[in-house]
Formats: sequence, C-alpha cells, structure tokens
Amino acid sequence: MTHNYSLDSETTTQSEFSPGIVENSELLLRLLFEPEHIVDNLVINTAISIEDLKSRGLSLDRIKFANKSLINKRIVNQQIKNRKNRKTHCLASFDCKSVREIKNDNQVRELILIDDAIEENIAHASIYANAHGKATLRKIRIKLIKLFKNRYSIENVFN
Repeated sequence: MTHNYSLDSETTTQSEFSPGIVENSELLLRLLFEPEHIVDNLVINTAISIEDLKSRGLSLDRIKFANKSLINKRIVNQQIKNRKNRKTHCLASFDCKSVREIKNDNQVRELILIDDAIEENIAHASIYANAHGKATLRKIRIKLIKLFKNRYSIENVFN
C-alpha cells in the first residue's frame, strides 16, 4: 500500500503532537548501524528500504527537538533485535533543504518530508517518495543516500 502524502502535505502539520512543519533550515538525523547500513565506511543502498519510501516513511529526528535519551533507547532496542548486524551505530546529519532539492529530470521534487511527531517523540519526521514505480524508487534511494555522508556519534551530536 502506498502513502497518501503529496508535496502539499509538507505545508501543514500531520500530527497533533507536532511542534510545527519541517523548515528548510532544519537539521535532520537518521540512525544507521554497521554493518547493516554501512560497509567499508560507505552507506549501502539497502540502508533505505524501498517500502519505507513507498509506504511506511523513512524515520528521522529533527535535531532541534531531538531527545538524546530517546535516541539512546532506540539504539539499545534496535541493537537487541539484531546484534549481528548492528554492532556499532552513528547518526547521519543533513539538512531539510537538501532533501527537498532532490529532483527528477523534469525538475519535479522526488521526496516529501513531513513532520509526523508522535506523543513520545515530537522530533519524529518522515521522508516519502513522490513517485511509486520500483525502478524510480531505487533511483530516488541512491540520491537520498548521498546525503548520509556526514555521520557522527550521538555524543558529538548532543554536546
């Protein structure tokens, strides 16, 4: 099942817990694990699920609302689920504007970035594809992964 968001969805809050729409100037965080997402210091394509882009949303934290304790709990919980592939972790940091600048050959934006805060994490945001074909989703994923080049420890993000 595909999502029901459009580019217009970015202009209104999508959650009753939202601190507001995601601004272009905001920094975003994506939790990554090695070797599940990173191999030989490179983020691999499967670090972003096609299904996330198509329907579930690629989960992020908005750094200005992020809570270090919540992210630490998420790290521990996710490592417990898959210790073999989640040996170490880092946070990719990138700005919202970079996500919104990803366009196709016709200069149409390829990604939708919405605030979908949840009660226990008002920093939550999600990225969805603005297209649905499998080949197109793979191309979009490659472009998005390029934004994951700046990676930091949680201590360096919250110092």
